[in-house]
Formats: sequence, C-alpha cells, structure tokens
Amino acid sequence: MIIIPENITVHTGPPDAPAPNVTLQFTDYIKKAVSGAVNPLWQEATLRAIICAQQTFALNRLNTSYYRGRGYDFDITGDGEYDQDFFPDHCVFANINRFTDEAYRVYITRQSGTEPLLTPYKLESTATEPEVLSAENAVRLAEEGLSALEILRKTFGDDIELTQGGDADGCSYDQPHRILTLGQTGREVSDIQRRLNLISTSFPNIPKINPADGMYGPGTEAAVKEFQNTFNLPADGSVGISTCRRIRLVYNTVRRLLRLNTENMLIPASCGAKGACLTEGDKGDNVRLIQYILNYIAQYVNTVKSTPIDGVYGRSTTESVVDFQRTFGLPLTGDVDKETYDMMYDVYYGITDTRRREIYTGASAPFPGETLRFGMQNEEVRRLQEYLNCASELYSDNLGRVTVTGVYGVETRNAVKALQRLHRLPQTGATSREDWEMIMSLVDDCAAAKYLNPGQFPGYLIERRQSKGVQL
Repeated sequence: MIIIPENITVHTGPPDAPAPNVTLQFTDYIKKAVSGAVNPLWQEATLRAIICAQQTFALNRLNTSYYRGRGYDFDITGDGEYDQDFFPDHCVFANINRFTDEAYRVYITRQSGTEPLLTPYKLESTATEPEVLSAENAVRLAEEGLSALEILRKTFGDDIELTQGGDADGCSYDQPHRILTLGQTGREVSDIQRRLNLISTSFPNIPKINPADGMYGPGTEAAVKEFQNTFNLPADGSVGISTCRRIRLVYNTVRRLLRLNTENMLIPASCGAKGACLTEGDKGDNVRLIQYILNYIAQYVNTVKSTPIDGVYGRSTTESVVDFQRTFGLPLTGDVDKETYDMMYDVYYGITDTRRREIYTGASAPFPGETLRFGMQNEEVRRLQEYLNCASELYSDNLGRVTVTGVYGVETRNAVKALQRLHRLPQTGATSREDWEMIMSLVDDCAAAKYLNPGQFPGYLIERRQSKGVQL
C-alpha cells in the first residue's frame, strides 16, 4: 500500500520550459485534470475509468519520483505530451467532483502488487500505444455495457486490481463513513463541530456552532457553508470527503500554530540582515516554526507547496521556501534569512489579520513527563481530572464527569479508557504521552468553543450555561 499525498506540485509546461509551478491538493489536481479532458455527459463508467487511470498515472509519477529524481522541483507536468494536460483555472464538473471524491485513494496495480501502474490517458487511441486508455475506446466500451473496472482491464490487462492507499497522516478513521448533512447525529458530527470551532479562532468569519452537541442543525450547516466558501469548496453545507479532509488539514495546521503562539517560539535573535539564519540540514523548533508558517500560507497561495512539519530542514522544506521566495519576488536561495523570514510573517499576519482580531491561545498544558497510572496521587492527576471534565462536555453521551481529587482511581481510569476507545487508542486506562496529547486537543477544542470573536454567537456562553441549569 502506498500513501496518498495531500498535495502535488505541477509544472504548467514541458519539463525544461520556463513555466510556473502550481501546488494544490492532490484530489483537486485530479478533478481539474479530468474535467479538462472529458465530456461530463459521457456515461458514468467512462468517467470513472478515466478518473482512476489519471489518478493512478499521477501516483506513479509521485511514487517513482520520476521528475524529482531527475533534479526537477515538481512532481508532474501539465503537458499532455509528457504527462496529463492540466489547466490550473479549469472548472470542475459536478459529477467529476463527486466521482473523484468517491475514488479517493483508489489506484490500479497488477495482481498481488502494490505499486501504481503507469496508466496514460489520451483522447484518441493509436495502434502503437496498446496500453493507453483513450476516450474513444472508453466511451465505446461503456456503451457496450462494460463497467469502469472492465474498461480498465480491457485496456491494461485482465490481471489488474483496484488497490486502496493510505492517508498522508495516517488518520483514515477521520474520514466520515457517510456524507454528513442536516438532521444527522453522532460522533462524526460532534468531531466536525469541535474542529470547526477551533478553526474559527483563526477564521472568525466561520460562526461558532451553538451548541456543539453532535446534532447537525442549521448552525452547523451555516458554519460548514462558511468554511467551504473560505476554502473554495462547493458550498452545499454538507460534509463529504473533500470537505472533511480539508477541515482536518486546516484544523491540524491551526492547532499547531496556536500551540506555537503559546510557546512564544521566535527566530534566533542572531538573525542579521545578511546571511542565512536557517538552511538545509538544520533541525529544531525554529525549523518547525518555519514549516508551520509555510503550511499555513500554502492554504491560500497555490504556488507555495506545503512541507512535512518534522523540525528537519530537508529538501521538501527548501523547495517550499524557494516557492515562497519566487512567489514574493525574493532571491531564490532556499534559505530563510531575515528578509525571507520577515516576508513570511508579513504574509502570515496579512492572512490572519483579515480573519481575526485577536490570537486565541490554547488552554492545555504540556505532558508532565511520566505516564499517569491507577493509584497515583499528585497535582498532575488533578489537572488530568479537570481536563477529563472538559472533554465530557464534548462527549457527554460517552463520558461522564469525574470527581477532582488528585487521586487516579477507578473513575479516572474508566474515563481515560472511554476516550481511548473513542479515539481508537489502546485501552490501557493509563495516560501516556499519546493519550495526553489526545486529551489536550480536546481541551483546546472545548476552550475554543467558548472563545468568541465579534459576530460569533455572542450569547453562546449564556445559552450553554442555561442549558446545564446554571443560574446567572
């Protein structure tokens, strides 16, 4: 199984031609590439076969590092002579949008294999290219009653299979098992609500969900629509795969940046007007800060690619810095000097200042340094119990309140086990670093629900307290 990337960088011309690179979400690339190469009125089997072929072709280029292994700074070209035609501004047809979301993570392999095949697609077939899916043949075979898989087997061989890849961050359980929409209830809904509430601390145009109770009502629909408008998604107010994945991506980015704000992480004071402050090969929290900022900017600037947030200034980070420097007219050094750093912060705050008036700071605390277990008694246990009670507001149907005593007893152990079960962690009842981080993210979400920007349901706290029978 291969990992499906979040993003792909496309060179919009032939490999050696001077043309801009565009970085965008992998699924958005497939939607635009397919929409520019099909008639949306073709039969569904034809369109699904073409989507699968183009998705597999792109994954092959990525998996083999076809271009990056040759020294290029992109993953694929937008030239049909070399790869697949791609037009960054092409519209996406509604049925292609839906079919691509449904085919997310699916690619073609040989039987018992795991590597994506090279599955080119052309408008017209030629006798010299037998294993090329052509629009002409795909349309004809669909008219004969063949399914998408049968069309692909006619083209690439009877021994092919459809394989499902993994998510880039290993959190595939975060994908909704169904499209979430008005009137639905459950944990999937409450997870979306709490994530949108945290996102809204940096994007106050997104209203708070009042209350975040796992019921998909008009307030949730309004928040989803505003999120979709903000991130250029179809604003239908429902949460399908595309919206769910984008919510998860933005949530993770915002949460990491908010954590950095509480730690007051800064670029080294020695950074002068000349010379590189950070360069390839460097490691540490300052590198991680740069990576967070670049990922935030990449949400809005499609010529800047995202980079792994691992604290290691590797090739991917250098490429992302070069993208940023090229986009904003800076020398293409790949290093973060004072000029580049200042511009990054100008751009970052230029984005955030249009969407918020204050910086929300998370409420959670760092891991105490040792696993908390049954029988322990100290202030860290007391703090954990207070955090568990905060989490109970988000999962009231699955998690009751615990008595805050500072003693890790049966009640505390059972509450931790309940959260571990909900988040698919080993149900030990002890609180390890991984468990603590999970609980802390819930605490931040709980606090975010009460942090109001102008216009975000100013009566939220009053209504929540009244619903719990608290007298004001």
